[in-house]
Amino acid sequence: NIMENKDIVCISVSDWFRPWGSNQHLMVKLAKYNRILYVEYQGSFLDFIRYPKYFFSRLGSINKLRKISVNIYVYTPILIFPFGKYSIFINKINQAVLCFILRRLINKLEFKKPILWLYSPTSADLVGKLNESAIIYHCAADFTSETRSRLRKNTISVLQMRLAKQAQIVLAQTKDLCRRLRELNQNTFYFPSAVDLEYFKMI
Repeated sequence: NIMENKDIVCISVSDWFRPWGSNQHLMVKLAKYNRILYVEYQGSFLDFIRYPKYFFSRLGSINKLRKISVNIYVYTPILIFPFGKYSIFINKINQAVLCFILRRLINKLEFKKPILWLYSPTSADLVGKLNESAIIYHCAADFTSETRSRLRKNTISVLQMRLAKQAQIVLAQTKDLCRRLRELNQNTFYFPSAVDLEYFKMI
């Protein structure tokens, strides 16, 4: 195994149980030999207004650390300020709050120099603040293909450029993303989604 006896802090873009996808599946695989702190989607106050049913369903979990299995812990973040993807300044505030909480969780779990496994460009402001040993930027979506707002597109592009340059490893889900991100970081690798044949054999 390439990675063993490591502490991994995964900042995801989805919750642990829904929708279940490659993020969680990969962390389950890594948890066989490593400890995982999985941080769920960071919802904003505006999201709460737009999707009340979803956020009411997770109210009991907000700002709580749950042990899912022997090596997997899940944390549901508190609500953050809206428009973080439109403003570098607002995103910096949101990530500063998350960083403060993560430091406490990392100490509580006794994680030592964790690897930060980041799925969103907004996590760029966490780099260098959690005593991490390495940064892995797992780009599983083309966040810069924004069409609704030029401001949002520019903000995400700036954050992604910063994160890609600072990461020790960049994993890209498509060949096009891999090509573009490799211009920012030579340690960029094509990492497509795959089918777990063993899982489907059990169904």
